[in-house]
Amino acid sequence: MTPQGAAFIKQREGCEFFPYQDAAGVWTIGYGHIDGVTEDTPAITQAQCDRYFDEDAKRFVDIVERLCRERTGRSLERFGTYQKDALTSFAYNIGVSAFKTSNVWREALNQRAPSAPYVPALFLTWTVAGGAPSRGLVNRRVHEYNLFRFGDYS
Repeated sequence: MTPQGAAFIKQREGCEFFPYQDAAGVWTIGYGHIDGVTEDTPAITQAQCDRYFDEDAKRFVDIVERLCRERTGRSLERFGTYQKDALTSFAYNIGVSAFKTSNVWREALNQRAPSAPYVPALFLTWTVAGGAPSRGLVNRRVHEYNLFRFGDYS
């Protein structure tokens, strides 16, 4: 992941020092870290937030790359750097299980040209959390769409 990709995810996740339940009811802390987090998890520092993020981001970069190799026999070389960052952001947000079966991932891999206009538009179908539409997810998916399609990290 590029430094811009890491900043992109951090900005969309936000950093929380205390555990909270996200829109889907999952206990979360830091920049969207969920492993082992409960309502009783103690507060963390900025350094811990950054460490959790680095570990989580590396795991998701590795997962996206591994899934691509398993499915196509190739690495992500046909994707632009910004497209890899967008896919990693998406996977980071929805989790591994949902990512592996997502229409975004399936269609991105199936296309000879991963920048086909309808591929990034599929990001916009992932805007529900806890059974209800989420304005925050709509905003995030618009940003991921713009990153995947146009390389816009803003």
